[in-house]
Amino acid sequence: MKYRTHGVDACGVSLADYEFECATDEEAEERASRYLNVHPVIEVWQGMRRVARLTRNSGQAGETDLQRICREAQKQLSNVFVEPRPKGKPEGSPIEDFVVEDHVDHVLKSFRTQDEAVRWAKATGHTPHIARVRHLNDKKKPDQWREA
Repeated sequence: MKYRTHGVDACGVSLADYEFECATDEEAEERASRYLNVHPVIEVWQGMRRVARLTRNSGQAGETDLQRICREAQKQLSNVFVEPRPKGKPEGSPIEDFVVEDHVDHVLKSFRTQDEAVRWAKATGHTPHIARVRHLNDKKKPDQWREA
């Protein structure tokens, strides 16, 4: 029988598809489990019928596992960064304001003080982070930030 396997992200969006032939559902599950080293969640389908949903940790996942994975992904998205402006300013020049930015440098709001920015971020459900050293502020390097 022909089977399709989908490597999906934390919220169930298909990132990769694989097709193969197997004699039984169990054989298809076993073969699909090999893709768990590449994808956190694998779905196995035969035609329009879902045969199994596998996760890296527990083999077959239920809805609660998927909800947990999505909650963890949402937590990562709630991280924001409080930075002084202007960016790249010369040493010793005054800070004009502080901005709260997301992970791709979109300014969510600006404030007169760092404390106001941190309080706003926490009040709106975000986890604010502040650069450990002012000129080291690469958002892709977690060791350059501390949680406020």
